[in-house]
Amino acid sequence: MKTQLKGQLGVNIVERIVIRDLNARWQAIDGHNDDGVDGLIFLQDAKSHLTGQVIYAQVKFRTKTHIKKSNSYKVNVNNLKNRTKQWKGLIGGCILIYVFAEDEKAYWVNLEDKENVIYSERDNENNQATINISRENEFSGDSREELEKLTGTLAFDHRLPTHRVSRENEVSNLRPIFKTLRREANKIYREIETVNAKDPNLGLVHFTQLGWRHLTAESKSIGKIAQSFLILHSVPQLLMNNGGAKRKRRFKDKFGTRCEHWELTTKVIFPFRDPAIVKTIILKKIYKGRHERSKSWFLSVYESKWGKDLGG
Repeated sequence: MKTQLKGQLGVNIVERIVIRDLNARWQAIDGHNDDGVDGLIFLQDAKSHLTGQVIYAQVKFRTKTHIKKSNSYKVNVNNLKNRTKQWKGLIGGCILIYVFAEDEKAYWVNLEDKENVIYSERDNENNQATINISRENEFSGDSREELEKLTGTLAFDHRLPTHRVSRENEVSNLRPIFKTLRREANKIYREIETVNAKDPNLGLVHFTQLGWRHLTAESKSIGKIAQSFLILHSVPQLLMNNGGAKRKRRFKDKFGTRCEHWELTTKVIFPFRDPAIVKTIILKKIYKGRHERSKSWFLSVYESKWGKDLGG
């Protein structure tokens, strides 16, 4: 009971700072939900309208101010590895707030910043980690700008005026450079040959004419083909460094061979353009015999949000 009361006191101090200093709203999360989130911070504009920016907060509480010479506080967090996975799936910022009851001050740290998380052998055994919180990182009205950065730009991007380019304009703009783009993409494709995928379900992936025909099928628009050409160079890296492919379809070919379509979905950050959600499609065939064996082929790559709005 004492722990719960102390925790509630810490949450109350955080709520006061959020409302009074940050001009934001605080929504507490029930204590029985042990998912590493004690509350949500909803940011507001100058007119107290919600901006769509959300920050997930875990609150740690201390009764007395900890005085020491170093420039940071160390906070032990249980079950951090599992909670980090949960936090990664949240849309918005994720922070830990360390509250001192004595002077009603608090300090915060970005939980997605790996530089602040320290694992020791003992921590790993106990499924714990130590998080460093800078004493300069006070949770106050002055931290508003840094907190906003954690939420990304999606909330503001949704409010921008939208203009959809017509298919006719797309084709006319791409046609003059399409032949050159196709030629260069074909060179890249021929050089790949095979890729040893990280995902054990895919194994060694072969890049043959089968995949090239799918990439350049007449049923696809010039725009969609060109888009696939522009991200083709990233496919070997995506296959070699990412697991988690999902089987999307099972069927049999005309010879009765078992076939499967697998899809590897990855968020890709490019050095020369905006990030994208990229889907790589693989065909896998399973051959029966004395020893069952399989073989995989690259089929296609494309951006899943092609032609869609930012949120969709």
